[in-house]
Amino acid sequence: MLVAVSSAIVALLLIGVSLRRSPKRHVPVMLATIVSDLALVGWIEISARAVEKAASGTLHWGIYVHIGIATLCILGYVLAIVTGTKLLRDPASPVRRIHRANAIAVVLLRLSVLATTPGFLIVPAIPGSAS
Repeated sequence: MLVAVSSAIVALLLIGVSLRRSPKRHVPVMLATIVSDLALVGWIEISARAVEKAASGTLHWGIYVHIGIATLCILGYVLAIVTGTKLLRDPASPVRRIHRANAIAVVLLRLSVLATTPGFLIVPAIPGSAS
């Protein structure tokens, strides 16, 4: 189930990026993507006690790679919100280049998060989890 939800979030992200020339459509889709992704992280923490398991230091190394990439992705979301807000206020703002470069990074990071999701492509499933 986690892979399906994560895949849907990636699809939503790609739809949002494809709507970039229409701020009235792009912004709500991207906010829905970010909120959905953060909700997924929260749900994983609540249901699987992910932070506690990660802090134990006993998980497969690929899971730590996944956590690092996911953290960078969340930081990318923060930068996207900051630069996107500035662009909404002033479409000619020089932050457009930063916003565009960050968008590329976020898409690549989010695809990497999906690829390293435990039990999906690269990282083995965590015993006792619902991947």
